[in-house]
Amino acid sequence: IAIPTYNRSANLALLLSALAPQLVTENRVELLISDNCSPDDTPAVVERFVQAGLRCHYMRNEENIGADRNFLQCYALAAGDYVWFFGDDDVLFPGSISTILRYLEERTFDLVYLAPVGFIKDPNERGMANPSPRTREFHDAGGFVHAVGLKGDLILITALVINKRKVEAEPHPPFADGIDTYLPQLSWVF
Repeated sequence: IAIPTYNRSANLALLLSALAPQLVTENRVELLISDNCSPDDTPAVVERFVQAGLRCHYMRNEENIGADRNFLQCYALAAGDYVWFFGDDDVLFPGSISTILRYLEERTFDLVYLAPVGFIKDPNERGMANPSPRTREFHDAGGFVHAVGLKGDLILITALVINKRKVEAEPHPPFADGIDTYLPQLSWVF
């Protein structure tokens, strides 16, 4: 799990509050937090969670390198077969990590897409997650894009778990070509 963050310590704290309990005994997940030189109390927030037992690799850039470069840095540092990016202002339902890991243990996927659920004030305002989520498997990009639609969900980084090994095995232009688009993650999807 990679969290590129900048100057949203309260949001990051909410995310880490949802993640930390799911990672306490989960040794299969590496947590990276890349602070893009936030001027707020982001370092103190992360330190508070680390002191409470959260295992993570926290890096703080010496200067703001821009959102896209911070994303690419997270991708480069991620050591696992899969990379799941989290927007620092997103959260996830309890049990989400174990559910995703269960699917990833059963089969190898190129991409896992999670339909996002928006909220205004409280992450639980629309109810809790379905303990038996519906799943669909697609064998071609056209079917996937048709099912997901082009309403913008593919640009939400938290909705995508990327098979990093598969991406790197395919020929592709340099990911740096996506700098200044605010959408470098789409290069991994497509």
